[in-house]
Amino acid sequence: APGYTRFSIPLLPVPELRTILSDVADFAQTRGVLLDKGGFISGESNADLKRNAKFAAVLAGGGNGNEIELWLGDTLSLAGYATFCLRTQRAANMWVVAQRMHHPSAQAMVTACLLSFFASRPVSQCIIFGSECLTAGEGGLLQRVVGALGERCVCHLDTELEKIHEVARRISAVGSGTPAASNTILFFPAVDRSRETEAVFRCIYSPPRGMGTQALAPELAKKAALCESLRTILEYGPQVGVHTFVLSESTMIFERQSVAQFNLCVAFRLTDSESKTFVGGGEAAGLADNFALCLDKGTSPMAVKFRPYCSIEEAWLDRQLDNVKKTIRI
Repeated sequence: APGYTRFSIPLLPVPELRTILSDVADFAQTRGVLLDKGGFISGESNADLKRNAKFAAVLAGGGNGNEIELWLGDTLSLAGYATFCLRTQRAANMWVVAQRMHHPSAQAMVTACLLSFFASRPVSQCIIFGSECLTAGEGGLLQRVVGALGERCVCHLDTELEKIHEVARRISAVGSGTPAASNTILFFPAVDRSRETEAVFRCIYSPPRGMGTQALAPELAKKAALCESLRTILEYGPQVGVHTFVLSESTMIFERQSVAQFNLCVAFRLTDSESKTFVGGGEAAGLADNFALCLDKGTSPMAVKFRPYCSIEEAWLDRQLDNVKKTIRI
């Protein structure tokens, strides 16, 4: 409540911790107070502290060497951490599928990915299409990252999709002898919430060919040009350090040829049919709310169950942003 000091209980055994937090929540709700979720990951507190410290050390130290590691969460195994390696090779693009109820966790996980990306590659950039989605409550964490990193994060509305032509031209220029200036991530945080963006993504490999009536010809030509630029970005971008991240609510937004351009996949709970399509089996259909599957099709056909980073505390995030800003000299 207003005027009270925030506190944490970091070292209690899990059963006692759950009981206390449940009592605190009940007490707050009877007084009309909504509690935010404290801590970086909710769960076993001792392990959470260690994961926070490990991830913070990576961010402060500028990554783990030459490779770009995207930190996702905890694999529930002896190895302990779920990461993707973002390599300069074909199909090194990431697709995250999460139903609306899981978008806060998915957005928090992508926030961790972006932090680790910038820590690993100080000379880098993130271009976001559909930035209006970041103004919603679930996009608050990403909005803080975008605001803190300034010109390193460029935001466009979903009505400004034509800006992708600039990225496609830059990729094509690299093949002509122009060196890539930096690593770049194109992030689409809500593909299937924008009618225009979804329409283009659904037909990347089958753009409109017939012009129909004269009145429709300009719109169809515009759509065909966007499809061509997206094909260039997905197919040739990763090889020159330009990677595409997509967050969607459904696996049905892409054609089969488009799906093949995404080797890095994260699935929160899906329907049985979507799970089989996305990760090759029904494992994602029975996932609990706090879990997801990650699959790197370039290294293994097996999906790995993990606990995504979620509930990022604002004070913790601000400290890590300070570390990253020092690394990239903002």
